[in-house]
Amino acid sequence: MRSVMRALRGASRSARPQIGVASSSRRFPFASRLALAGLATLAAALTAAAQVELAIEAAAGERQAFQGLGISNRGYSSLTVAKRQELADLVVRDLKMNINRIWINDAGTKSAQQLAGEFVSQFITTGQVADFAARGVIWTLGCPAAGKSPPADINAFADKIADFYYLVKRDHGFSFQFTSLANEPQNWSGAQLVQGLTRLRQALDARPETAAMEIIAPDWASVDDPLRARLDVVRADPIWQRLHGISTHSYGHTANGRVTPIVDGKTWWQTESSDPQQEALGDDIIATRTAGRFLSDMNNLVTHWIYFIGFMNSPNSDGERGTKLVVYRPELNQNWVFLKYHYLKRLTETFEYGAVFRRATNPTRVRNQAPHMEWRDRYLPATNAAVARNQDGSWGVAVLNLTGMPEETHYTARLAQDYNLKLTIHELAGAGNVTFNVWRTNAANVKESLGTVTMSNGVLNLSGTRVLRPRDLITLRSAPVGPAHHGKAPLADSTVRDGSFANTPHGGDGLLQIKSGTTPEYTRQAYLKFDTGGLQNAAGAGLNLVVSSVETGVNSSYPVTISVHAAQHDNWTEDGITWSSRPAPAGPALGSFTVTGAGQQFTVDLTNAVRQSAAQDGRLTLVLRDLGNRNRVISFHSKESTNAGASPILVVTRP
Repeated sequence: MRSVMRALRGASRSARPQIGVASSSRRFPFASRLALAGLATLAAALTAAAQVELAIEAAAGERQAFQGLGISNRGYSSLTVAKRQELADLVVRDLKMNINRIWINDAGTKSAQQLAGEFVSQFITTGQVADFAARGVIWTLGCPAAGKSPPADINAFADKIADFYYLVKRDHGFSFQFTSLANEPQNWSGAQLVQGLTRLRQALDARPETAAMEIIAPDWASVDDPLRARLDVVRADPIWQRLHGISTHSYGHTANGRVTPIVDGKTWWQTESSDPQQEALGDDIIATRTAGRFLSDMNNLVTHWIYFIGFMNSPNSDGERGTKLVVYRPELNQNWVFLKYHYLKRLTETFEYGAVFRRATNPTRVRNQAPHMEWRDRYLPATNAAVARNQDGSWGVAVLNLTGMPEETHYTARLAQDYNLKLTIHELAGAGNVTFNVWRTNAANVKESLGTVTMSNGVLNLSGTRVLRPRDLITLRSAPVGPAHHGKAPLADSTVRDGSFANTPHGGDGLLQIKSGTTPEYTRQAYLKFDTGGLQNAAGAGLNLVVSSVETGVNSSYPVTISVHAAQHDNWTEDGITWSSRPAPAGPALGSFTVTGAGQQFTVDLTNAVRQSAAQDGRLTLVLRDLGNRNRVISFHSKESTNAGASPILVVTRP
């Protein structure tokens, strides 16, 4: 009976009158969806005599760092100056946004000059880019919108996009840091994507004003089999090395195992997510789906996550409020802050930039869901979860209950179910007692404190008043745990060699070799790439290297000074980089050290370089070389070394 009463309370809570206007949905009217959800909750309670244990386990081992959260924005000029500032504070500042995604509309039909003029009037003259930058945005992503089919002349299209960025920089001093090739290019073949990406990279490289821009692609509408087929074609081409990251949209398919095996250490941008339908205030169904997509993406290697539209004017005629986090209702003179905004805010308070995720699974597979809790083929899992360690050493955990959701055209219904949570973080197995603060977010309370709970040697349980109810988001955050320093292994490392080896890759070797002399055939340099996402405020960072061997012979008495440089870009892969394709060193040495024998260990201070790269693209490529022409091979252990304790490590000191 208690479970029945709990279900009735849940149904009553979900179906209570909502603030806002009644409006029909593309799929189901909002009230009907709520009624269905309430009935599902009641039915589950009637058939289930006891609550179910939900086991969430976080495996040991670092995965990707959370680097960015952002929005697109439209109709800035339709708001008063005061309203622009108010909504920018609410969305950009308070949600800690650092990405501004800007649509370049009609890119297929308009000239570069026309596109530049429209950008200036919509984003510079209105103050949008300046307002967003003042509230924390550091990256601007251009999104050329030209329809789903490729243009008749792909090369001319790519040249025009590069010309647009050049004109904006030359005439107005504004720089985009990132661009895609085309939004949702569903009818482009893999070969056409390769052609367009190659031409765009060449056109950007041709001018100093745009050479530093990075490309993400393909901005595919879904993480599905056609995407994987296109990516396989792109990966087989040299342009793959020059791509900064993968970009997709998060709707019915979130990031999933179709693509995670081929990320290759690149960033993964989910550049669009929303529910293109009507939404009223307090809609916990759309809020749950929004949080579920975010958590599924973070648990599957996504590094940057962008909601479709942050805020805009929304008159009565707006039938797609589900695409916005906040709307201004001019006829009511009201801001409508949707419930999904509060779910996202709790997630940004749980996972800060630089948080490094672990792989979360549901090994007991509640309700027959896949253990990785992915969204595939419009199939909602019963739960989503993500676990990460923040830069300050604290652990963040978020668990979402997706049961009690109605059957809709694109989503499968799941009967409502309460869960007692058993959380295991394997890296804390020997940490003793760790205290977590616990919060619940739902339609009744956007931030309900559930007090503190103690994890004992990596395991904690939530039940009773902390039960995970349908459409609840439970978030936990601990105090800092563990040492102030942590090590980051390279994403990639490799030797490159000149002469007859100039086009031969050496990725995967157990050694990194450096040699310089008068004969190109013997010249070698070493490249290492690190993930620095979210490390803008690192208190310190240093590269640790261990010498494996030093060449003996005629030059054995010569010490060799190794210089460490940053590279001009980070777009290379371990199995593809060669002497011919390597990015050139950029600027003076970041540091140096002198090698005299095997077994020596060195640390190079890279604090400033790490902070700067974190604020740029979240990647740092280092080049090790001998500028003294000592003609002597110096070998360091690589990340593939059988002596794992001697592999290169970037040691970061948390703030």
